[in-house]
Amino acid sequence: MNKTTCIVLLTISIGLNLFSQVSFEGTYSGQLNGDPVKLILQKLDSKQYKGSMEDSQQKFIINADLKASQLVGFANEESIGLSFQFIAKMNQHQINVSLFSGEIGMTEPLVFDLQKNQQQTVSNSSDQPGEKISTKPLDFKFPKEAQHNQELSGIWRKEDQYNSGFGDNYMGASSSQKLILYSNGSVADGGSQTTISGSNYLGQSEGTFQALPNVFWYNVSNQLYLVSIEEGKTNTVHLGKYYIENGAMLITSSNGTKSLFYKE
Repeated sequence: MNKTTCIVLLTISIGLNLFSQVSFEGTYSGQLNGDPVKLILQKLDSKQYKGSMEDSQQKFIINADLKASQLVGFANEESIGLSFQFIAKMNQHQINVSLFSGEIGMTEPLVFDLQKNQQQTVSNSSDQPGEKISTKPLDFKFPKEAQHNQELSGIWRKEDQYNSGFGDNYMGASSSQKLILYSNGSVADGGSQTTISGSNYLGQSEGTFQALPNVFWYNVSNQLYLVSIEEGKTNTVHLGKYYIENGAMLITSSNGTKSLFYKE
């Protein structure tokens, strides 16, 4: 073995040792659309991690493996069966998290800071990560008669299409919007997509996932309500009577307008 080969092997060995020393274990804090998010990661062995990522609306259970210098795995929101691909990269005392789902696309990148005075090692405990963090919506009390029908929880997609004219005057438009209803009464915008086409043009626009920390939902029997809080004022909107069958939901408003949603 010549000298050059020895240097190359030594360099590779040092690189692998540095990667193996990267530890993501700890408690981190960040924000998503102004809503505080807490990330807890616990090291199971030299390669495997488990943990949770939680805000006022949702809780994701994380299972990931250390690959080179990053964590790769899945973040699952069990209450509605939503699963994201999870990739985390370490940058000194920060973690950059990317989430991707085929259902709602890529979320905005999340940056988490290691909490001050946080020790790098997490003591062995029988508690599950994030167990003591409340998943209840903040600063809002649901009416006594409010319910959260589990059939309503999930990702709902609404599609609209419009066509007019023909030939050189043809115009077509289609839009798809996703609404996420969590089992605890929280709400999120699952993203949207709009396409406009004509005889000689095509345009598209997309919206990404967005948490709605001041919006809530509940039902009373088969009546669906949406609540928003803005500047301390509560606004309740009666969406209408809902009917669910075979993965589709029909909402009929008080004025007779009908809206059809499909569950993903």
